[in-house]
Amino acid sequence: MSRLLRTAYQLRYHAFAGWALDRWLATLAFAAALLVLLSGPQHMGWPARLFGGLLLLAGLALLVLRRWAAARMYVVFRPHPGLLAPAGEPLDPTDKISLHVTGEFEVEGKRHFFADLLAYWRTFATREHAIMAIRRPARYLLIGAAPGQDMGMWYVFIRPALLTSVTAGELAWGGLRRPALEVCYRPASAEKPSGGRRLLRLRAPQGERQVVYLAFEEQPALLRVWADLLAD
Repeated sequence: MSRLLRTAYQLRYHAFAGWALDRWLATLAFAAALLVLLSGPQHMGWPARLFGGLLLLAGLALLVLRRWAAARMYVVFRPHPGLLAPAGEPLDPTDKISLHVTGEFEVEGKRHFFADLLAYWRTFATREHAIMAIRRPARYLLIGAAPGQDMGMWYVFIRPALLTSVTAGELAWGGLRRPALEVCYRPASAEKPSGGRRLLRLRAPQGERQVVYLAFEEQPALLRVWADLLAD
């Protein structure tokens, strides 16, 4: 299932001539089905009618896949209840840990969901947690390209007071399975603290909570970030 979710994300994110690839595929499937079914049904044999029906089903399946995969955030997370939590230990503000992030990022008032985006985890001296990523140009199936307006730095900021839960487990993304953390927190409205630095508001999908998935290449890195969160 995780491979299907990854494919759905790639088809939705990469675009050609301003349209997402999954939109192109669904449109072409519907157009081809109509062309087959309306090109003379009185002379059409059952193989042609069957082919036209299959094309219609393919177009509908692509639309269903688009909604289903988006609701799952394109990843599969399985908790590991038996994994012992480390003692809380804050990271040094100069430390940064590499990880792959799935969730909603923001920069300069723009919000965007990314799946499996390479990023870094840091915690400032104020104990505010920051996820910093760079979206680089990418292509898919030769013709699909990542939107140019998405290129550059993207961020997630999490204030300790807004954390609601941290769950350790495993995240499946395509054929990859990595140790991961599911971090849930309440979304905060944009504000200007006394230091003048703006905290960016993250909007929860249903207005209740925000979820971000942190996947790591190795478990020691997961334990460091988990301990950092538990220090709050």
